[in-house]
Amino acid sequence: MSILQANGAGLGGAGDPGGALAGGGILGSHAIDQSLRFNDGDSAYLNRTPSSDGDRQIFTYSVWFKVANTGLTYSTLFSVNDRSAGNYNFIRLDSDALRIQISGGGSNYAIQTNQVFRDVSSWYHLVLSVDTTQATSTDRVKIYINGEQVTSFSSASYPSLNLVTDVNSNTEHRIGSFVDFGRYFDGYMAEINMIDGTALDATSFGETINGIWVPKAYDTADGAYDTNGFYLSFADSAAIGDDLSGNTNDFTANNLAASDVMSGESPTNNFPTMNSLQEKGNAQSLYNLSEGNLKMDTGASNYAQMSGTMGVQSGKWYTETYINSEGYPSWYIGWIARDSLTTMTGGNDFEGVTTGFGYFTGSNVLILDFGETNNSSSSVAYSGLWSGARAPTTGDIIGCAVDFDNRKVWWSINGEWVDVGSGAGDPANGTNPSSTYTSSDIADDDYKFAWQAGWGQNANTTKTINFGQDSTFAGATTAGGNADENGYGDFKYAVPSGFLAMCSANLPEPAIGPNSDTTSDQNFNTVLYTGTGATQSITGVGFQPDWVFVKRRAGVQEPSVTDSVRGVNAQLRPASTAAESAQTDALTSFDADGFTLGADATNRSYNYYTDAHVAWNWKAGGTAVSNTDGSITSSVSVNDTALFSIGTYTGNGTVGATVGHGLGVAPNFLIIKNRSTAQSWPVKVVPPFAGGTRMQLESTAATTTESAGAGSLYNATNPSSSVITLGDQAMTNTSSNNYVFYAFANVDGYCKSGSYVGNGSTDGPIVVTNFRPAFLLVKGAGNAYSWYIHDSTRDTFNHTDAELAANTTGAEYSAEGAGGGERSDFLSNGFKVRTSNVGWNQSGITYIYLAFAEAPFKYANAR
Repeated sequence: MSILQANGAGLGGAGDPGGALAGGGILGSHAIDQSLRFNDGDSAYLNRTPSSDGDRQIFTYSVWFKVANTGLTYSTLFSVNDRSAGNYNFIRLDSDALRIQISGGGSNYAIQTNQVFRDVSSWYHLVLSVDTTQATSTDRVKIYINGEQVTSFSSASYPSLNLVTDVNSNTEHRIGSFVDFGRYFDGYMAEINMIDGTALDATSFGETINGIWVPKAYDTADGAYDTNGFYLSFADSAAIGDDLSGNTNDFTANNLAASDVMSGESPTNNFPTMNSLQEKGNAQSLYNLSEGNLKMDTGASNYAQMSGTMGVQSGKWYTETYINSEGYPSWYIGWIARDSLTTMTGGNDFEGVTTGFGYFTGSNVLILDFGETNNSSSSVAYSGLWSGARAPTTGDIIGCAVDFDNRKVWWSINGEWVDVGSGAGDPANGTNPSSTYTSSDIADDDYKFAWQAGWGQNANTTKTINFGQDSTFAGATTAGGNADENGYGDFKYAVPSGFLAMCSANLPEPAIGPNSDTTSDQNFNTVLYTGTGATQSITGVGFQPDWVFVKRRAGVQEPSVTDSVRGVNAQLRPASTAAESAQTDALTSFDADGFTLGADATNRSYNYYTDAHVAWNWKAGGTAVSNTDGSITSSVSVNDTALFSIGTYTGNGTVGATVGHGLGVAPNFLIIKNRSTAQSWPVKVVPPFAGGTRMQLESTAATTTESAGAGSLYNATNPSSSVITLGDQAMTNTSSNNYVFYAFANVDGYCKSGSYVGNGSTDGPIVVTNFRPAFLLVKGAGNAYSWYIHDSTRDTFNHTDAELAANTTGAEYSAEGAGGGERSDFLSNGFKVRTSNVGWNQSGITYIYLAFAEAPFKYANAR
């Protein structure tokens, strides 16, 4: 994603915090205003047969695309086939991997990526550059994803020298379909460029600004469009296939309508869809999705549910849902305050995490409040609800205005705000809400997602949601053309004043991000290096780190940590209970762009000969300062923006003693280590842990829960916004022993700790962090397995595979190669568990995690 809100001073050019802002608040110089939806069930595609040949050896194809349904055997983005000659040229997704085939003269050459493309929450950019005249075979076909050249392939056969392909020939060219075979694409495409006669890299179509790959308008100075080149922007819904390159190489639209042009939905303003990656929870299934994951069908005799891809903590938001077929009827439209789906446990039983507007055959309308666990008390007579004086039915549009700042919800039927007994609702003025809740029902900092449920008994229940992409609901009704007050969205009915369409342009600006004073990689970064056994400087961190966590990847050795508060010569080992040790030739200095290593002759953790190493680096606040918030004085180094602190203190052995952490908010992830004696590394994660619950970083053990009083670690008390409460146990507070702590608080779009519950399936839970992860630590709280670490530097594409454990001496290994299957996908808005391995996903077991961002979801491309 790339859209940015212009928010005042301090915005410089590329490379400066904030980047270059063009008109309309777009990062970079090029805004894309629309996209084209391809619904595979409609057999939708564009086609054109050139009247003459262009350059059949040298060309470049660029497209932005967003995936809807994943796992399709074939999903074709572009194809040119001469079946009679046995030539099949295509770009397609094969079971989520990208497969490129270049053909000519009856010979076919295919390249398939190891990377899979199954992130449905944001956009990918693909560039295919072909030049068969190149002497080196691997230079004849180059593939770029989000600006990076792809080099990892499951199979690769490069075209023969000077191969004459069918691309740019007098043969049918298709977008969204495989000529002669169908194999239709399912999702969205935008900004398609074909450059005939020039092989280009991705920088002709995009640029990186503050770590985000964003679109750039194509400049013909890089190469003329030439004979069969074209540029499709889909700006004219009455002429979908118009070529704007100046060549008039127009395409014909097949089974595509004006309603398939998505106004606003684009790589520079990402709208949510329904999330096909979720597990079904307590439902019988997820919805069957179509129309770009906006249309939902229960299937017959089936209870289905699903929520959206975009979560928000606060703000005022407006959505609409069209009832295509009421079915039984039996349905709910609403919001859910969690990223996993469980909800209904019986006919009327909920878990208190949803609010909704529903109707069941023979009953009144049901309006469910957040916090309610049974909808039997939620009945409202529809006769007085609105002027229609009937139950909502097929063809009606249900509007929802939700105010998460003031905890109020309003519902409308066909643009009329309902009256639940106190007068017609008025969301613009904040009066007569349909539903209210309290912060004890749902925490204000919980992420909330649009949610739908339906029961197809004897007949399917079908609905289409509009987050602001399509007020025709895939052609079911005429367009409304109503935008929010920021000019975003296309709704059937007027958006209440103060309420917004859900889209990346309207999401709040994160404190850490490409349009803020600091970016993610200026607070956390991963670097890889090779040991030398001699003094060397490790650079590329991007800042002077305060905490460095190092692990040898290729050899058997414990990981080591060093921080600026204890000093460079003080080493601790997270896989061991050992006390702090002095190491004068290991990490010898923290530097402006990294750190310096000594020969490491004794320790062999930091710089062992030719072994590969990884260093995870965090920025705190530099030189420590005294903190007297607690009964024990601490020395703390605090990053006030990233909400990370390192602190040291000396224990006093008193139950109930407190130590100041300096964050100003309660930490969510806390590690403490006794530096003086051999003791465990207690770890507290809040939530889900209660006051006396902990785990141990060096151990595989499950959680332990203590009582308050003598022998406790925390006196059964969670940290507050200012202090950590201690017991008198040696792990946290023995008199005269020295301690260090590392404290993290959640920061929207940058840092998230929390938990998920395993389901024992390779279709595991999806966890929304609201950012694309750069680092992920996972541990089962209820079983005895390791602390597993993955990062986006060692695994640059999905799925994640290179696994290390914080609590072992073991070298890095391929999780899939070791027989453990895929581990997870990093997504633009979180991660999805892709394994049934019990270390990650044992059914019914709670797992805790700690994640840091590569990019906030507001700006993240799909991974």
